[in-house]
Amino acid sequence: MVEEYIEAERGISSCPSAEVFLSERGPKVTYACDQIVTETGNFLGITLGKEALNKSIKNKINRISFLIGKKFWELGYRGFFDIDFVLSKKDNKPYIIETNMRRTGGTHVFDTARCIFGNDWENKAFILSQDSFCYGNKILSEKVILEKMKDILFPMDKNKKGIIVSIINKWKPTLGFIIIEESADKALEVYFQMKEVLKN
Repeated sequence: MVEEYIEAERGISSCPSAEVFLSERGPKVTYACDQIVTETGNFLGITLGKEALNKSIKNKINRISFLIGKKFWELGYRGFFDIDFVLSKKDNKPYIIETNMRRTGGTHVFDTARCIFGNDWENKAFILSQDSFCYGNKILSEKVILEKMKDILFPMDKNKKGIIVSIINKWKPTLGFIIIEESADKALEVYFQMKEVLKN
């Protein structure tokens, strides 16, 4: 049933999402992110950390997510879930579109960030992930992919930045990645470097 048509904003922070964990003690928002989706609504990946979300939007979705988590907790649910939002082009407000009662497409990215930077990960890096990046027409072996990407792989220049390859598809010319950088601009530079070295 369609209750209302919301024309969504496009661009940065247009499809935010928050993950919540419900323990016996109550709800806790584990992270908030922006989702990367195609024009047709297909999920590709997320952005996390510095510059990933407008601070005002992030505060709003965290408050909403906590309140919903509290209600789910009272109903007896325990474990992970996420809430996906769209931002209205008309008033820039976040509207809930769905919830998924499971760990989701950003959980491994959050876990990676926390493992590398600790609990202060949000202030230390901008993180960009994609789960099904198509690098060309020809399938490359894992060895060739990693050799081509050797100069931009984490830890790049012995620092906590660069690309972590999360998955390599053996049947299609696609892979998953997590880019860790100090800003969105620098993450995009690394992204375009990756595209250039892998193109075939």
